[in-house]
Amino acid sequence: MEIRVEVGQPHERTIQVEIPWGEIEPIYEKKLDETRKKVKIPGFRPGKVPKNRFVQQYGGSILMDVMEDMIQRGYHQAIEEHDLDPIQQGQVEDVQPFDVGQDLKYTIILEVEPDPNLFDYVAGFDITRRVYEQTEKDLSHALEHLQEQHAETTPKEDGAVEGDLIHGDLQHLDDNDVPLVGQRVENRYIRVGDGLFGGKVGELLTGVKAGEEVKFSIPNPEKEGKEQRILLNVKGVESYKLPEVNEEFAKLVNPNIESLDKLKSEIQADIQRQLDRDGKRAFQQEIIQLVLEKSPIVLPESMLSGYLDRYVESVKKDPQYATADEAMVREEALPRAERELRWYLVKKKLIKDQKLTIEKADIEERLDVLTEAYGEQKEQIKALYRKEEYLRDIREEILENKVFDELLKNAKIKEVTISTEKLGGQHDH
Repeated sequence: MEIRVEVGQPHERTIQVEIPWGEIEPIYEKKLDETRKKVKIPGFRPGKVPKNRFVQQYGGSILMDVMEDMIQRGYHQAIEEHDLDPIQQGQVEDVQPFDVGQDLKYTIILEVEPDPNLFDYVAGFDITRRVYEQTEKDLSHALEHLQEQHAETTPKEDGAVEGDLIHGDLQHLDDNDVPLVGQRVENRYIRVGDGLFGGKVGELLTGVKAGEEVKFSIPNPEKEGKEQRILLNVKGVESYKLPEVNEEFAKLVNPNIESLDKLKSEIQADIQRQLDRDGKRAFQQEIIQLVLEKSPIVLPESMLSGYLDRYVESVKKDPQYATADEAMVREEALPRAERELRWYLVKKKLIKDQKLTIEKADIEERLDVLTEAYGEQKEQIKALYRKEEYLRDIREEILENKVFDELLKNAKIKEVTISTEKLGGQHDH
């Protein structure tokens, strides 16, 4: 089999394939013999049909089957030999007239993924890692959450007052009060008068009852100086009484806890684990941003379009977005699509070039980290994570971490410690 690949447009490849009849003939003859043993022709016993008679009647269709099979073989061999990454199935064109005794010649037009031109990360680069540090306010905030979880609640039919809990769904709206796709939080509890839900918002929430709707605005955390419109669908209103934080409260939270001090210690350890995870994610996002800025990648239109098609399809599976404006959904998702696809190409190149792999020990080490807070249930949770639907994500995470390690192997990392107070308030647990 002879394969020639020509480079056309930046991402287009034209593949010329020529397969000599000498390679095709044994496959054709084998297919003839196999079929002749099975076929039934009036006047002949199975397998006893004269070959000439059989070829005359069935040879043409068998030859076409063999031709299609050889075209696919040539396609896959071309991709493997020339290390091509198709964006989608290639188009077979210009198949030359073909018959018994003739060579098979055809052309494949293919669009391939870009090969990123990575910046010289091996030479090293400067980057800052933020290390998050908790404060006493974080512990107080966490204890308040536990108090709320173990509060004595009483449903009420009259309107909400300051201090009451409102149970409902929060839908983000645009400036024209049109619901934003994918920005809905269901079954959220908010406390009238608490934080963002105090002041003028608290006044709007005062008096609301189950089954009612209320719209209000809160500061937009992603756009400084801007506000985010919210539609709250109220499902219920509850008054509640908080328990006191004492030894009895510690036992209420965890019957196996030794004391209130032990509970506080475990809470602080959990807070720090979460802060460390958040810090790691934030640092990884910084790395991605730096790499993508230093390694420009032009994405083929078909690659972007395919991503957006899949995204729109997934969004419209949600009944509440079944009639969403597709053009608007695609426009909102475009920046995310470009970033994710570029990072996907960078990861793929590094994994391939550096031969990054996952060992069994890598998986076990990750499972130990994921289950460290489960105590006696650790092995049960590990068994759950070993199911394929979870292992797939774990493998992907491990491989991505190895990509980050590869990028950072010669980087100069400056660590800056930031307390949660400087992050804008208590950490959310």
